[in-house]
Amino acid sequence: MPIRNDRKTGLVIHAACAVAPEDASRFAHLVRRHVAQTQRRPGCNGLAFAADMGAPATFHIVEAWTDRAALDAHNASPDFHAAMVELLSRVRIRSRETQLYTVSTHDRAAPFGLHGVGSAR
Repeated sequence: MPIRNDRKTGLVIHAACAVAPEDASRFAHLVRRHVAQTQRRPGCNGLAFAADMGAPATFHIVEAWTDRAALDAHNASPDFHAAMVELLSRVRIRSRETQLYTVSTHDRAAPFGLHGVGSAR
């Protein structure tokens, strides 16, 4: 799901998680199953989940939320708790790191330095 530009994003979360290599496909399956629920949650402006191209069995999740109240409601939801219990009981997590960013401005920019590329002259 791309980030929604029609709503203000106040928070962005980046989580990186390394799992035991033999648990990588199970981890990806469990997370993908939960992604659709999260994307429909009020205040979720976008969610991306991907495997790290340079580190086997490492995954990244990026979430965009309108505000802290929306994120807190998601984190307190019974389905999120159930998903985390299932994940932690079925996957061996080697390391995890989560960073929360507060967004102070919201500008729609051209992707990664493509200013003027393909534009009419």
